Amino acid sequence: MLRRHPFVIADPPFVHLLDAFEGLFCQALIRRGLVSRKVLGESLRAHARQSALPLWRFLRDAGLVSEAEQARISLELFGYPLEEWPTDTATRARWVQKARGARFAVRAPIWLQLSVAASLITLVTVVLIGYFSLGQQRDQLYQQSVKLGTVSLQYFANQARIPLLRDDELTLNTLVGDAKGVEGLLYAFITDHQGVIRAHTDLDRVGTSLDDFRDAGRVSHRGEVNYFAHAMPSGDRVLNLNQPVMFKDKRLGQVHVGVSIDFMNQVVERERRTLLLTIVPVVGVGLVIAVIVGLWFSRPITQLVRATREVARGNYQHRIELNRRDELGNLAAAFNHMSGELLRKEMMDNLFGKYVGREVVELVMAHPQDEWLRSHRCQATILFADIRGFTRYAEGRPPETVVEELNTIFEIITTVIADNGGTVDKFIGDAVLAVFGVPIFHDDHVRRGLRAAVAMQQALTERFPAEDALGRALGVSLHTGLVLSGNIGSHHRFEYTVIGDSVNVAARINNLAGPGEIIITQDIVGIAADVVEAAKLPRNHIRGRREPVEVYRLTGLHEEVGHAQAN
Repeated sequence: MLRRHPFVIADPPFVHLLDAFEGLFCQALIRRGLVSRKVLGESLRAHARQSALPLWRFLRDAGLVSEAEQARISLELFGYPLEEWPTDTATRARWVQKARGARFAVRAPIWLQLSVAASLITLVTVVLIGYFSLGQQRDQLYQQSVKLGTVSLQYFANQARIPLLRDDELTLNTLVGDAKGVEGLLYAFITDHQGVIRAHTDLDRVGTSLDDFRDAGRVSHRGEVNYFAHAMPSGDRVLNLNQPVMFKDKRLGQVHVGVSIDFMNQVVERERRTLLLTIVPVVGVGLVIAVIVGLWFSRPITQLVRATREVARGNYQHRIELNRRDELGNLAAAFNHMSGELLRKEMMDNLFGKYVGREVVELVMAHPQDEWLRSHRCQATILFADIRGFTRYAEGRPPETVVEELNTIFEIITTVIADNGGTVDKFIGDAVLAVFGVPIFHDDHVRRGLRAAVAMQQALTERFPAEDALGRALGVSLHTGLVLSGNIGSHHRFEYTVIGDSVNVAARINNLAGPGEIIITQDIVGIAADVVEAAKLPRNHIRGRREPVEVYRLTGLHEEVGHAQAN
């Protein structure tokens, strides 16, 4: 349903605000380009406040996004169809966290990620090294072929001068015939100054004219030597090198040799296969090592995650057993120390709260050095509750039975006091001293004390229906006035309590309260006269006061939400 929660789905400040659940859905629509921010924002501003339909139905009826597109996005984001969107806040919050976390969730475990990463690094490194190594080797072979051809050319050019002058074809063919025994040389031939082949390793070519080379590449130069790559009729690639035959600045002809380029490629291919055969075991060994290292690092992290979840559930006794002398070992030790401190804090919090009250514990934990711990004056309402005839009741009964029933009564009393915002100051034998307005001040502390007094009498009557039950013998007294609250005691032992004449008055008038009765003072009646029904009692002199105290027996209590009768 559309709500006015602070989650902006578009940039302009006037755009309607949605809750995080529906805002996440709108963002998905915007990212996919199904609706623009401006159109969505203006439509929501114009219609959403009057709409009581779910967001997806509103968008469908407005013609902004089809129902099929919305259903697909809902399944991708939350894993449920649109019709099953939750209505309770807790479930919707879990769905939002799930959808947001899914964008960044890593599906693979960390050991697998480390293994794959290490393997990829190893593979890429070896491949790059092999690529540059093979490229460098190819260049070296090429340059070596050029050198080989150059040496052969110079030899043939030097030896072919005299035979060319004499037109001695036999000597020229004998000369080029020696090239057949050189590895990598495919041919050699000598032409005269007219371009006629006078000698050739292929005797059938002798006497023919020099044809153009097929698929000739770019011509390079090294001194008098020119070389270029071309294709032979058989399809083989050849590096052709040629050099003129000179005699006293006169060009007699030209010598050509052909060096096989496929020979170089075969050498490089053999090296490539060797490299591949080397890469496979290297990557395999690297993968095994990476898996071992990944597991070595991921298992402690898995233990830490499991321990974190246990602590999040409140299991502060969970410990990590990890014997390692590295950062992970230090982290495990720090985690165990943290969980131990949390356990200690929880135990102290629970035990401390049972002794001094939850409100005092929270204040101490939040502001341990604040001035509130020191004594200060404040207005408060004091409630004193005492069980009548407790000494006679305990006589002749087993102590275990007496303590069990007394604890049951105190449990009811303390619960009622806490529910009404009061604090149990102390237990005095079979009596309870409670205070309202301290340490947390409430303007209506008098009314809170009255409601607590009536509620505890009613709760005890329901819990102990028998007329002679101990729980129905509770006498309650209330007084309000100025008290001094703070830490009372010595450096070795102190307690947070309230003292003053108001406390003494509340304790003294409790003697006037019979079983099931609530006695209040004139100060209580004066402040809460609009809700109190009380019967005035004779003025009583109490110990420690020169003037008599005006007291009343509470007979009824009016509240805005109903009417509660006091016993």
